[in-house]
Order: sequence, then C-alpha cells, then structure tokens
Amino acid sequence: MNPTVRDPSSSDTDCQNCGSTGLPTEPVQRVYCSPESPSDLDAATIDNEIEVWCAACVANYPHLAVKPG
Repeated sequence: MNPTVRDPSSSDTDCQNCGSTGLPTEPVQRVYCSPESPSDLDAATIDNEIEVWCAACVANYPHLAVKPG
C-alpha cells in the first residue's frame, strides 16, 4: 500500500488538519483510532493519503510521521 499525496492547497504551509496558515508543517498520515481500543495501533485505521500538519495538530491528534523521500 503506497500512500498518496493530496493535492496541496495554495501553499504547503497551510495545515490540512486545522487550516492554520503560514506555519511550518510536516507530512503525516492520519490515524483513526478504534473507540474500543484507542491506544491499540493494530485496531486503528491509517489513512493512505499524506497530509501536511502544523506542530499543534501533530502534538494533539493521532498520526504517523512520514519521512521525506
């Protein structure tokens, strides 16, 4: 399964999670946790698309970091 990159908006400094603009971002894959087992990554669903998120979203929402390249 190869992740796909979403068509970025006008700038890759726009957070695709919260919509903040002009902030540094990093590529991530969104993780949807299971309500029955929120800490079990095996029960989670990992989105196949790569988004760019700001530091606040990375600190507060489940995700997998994507290494550049």
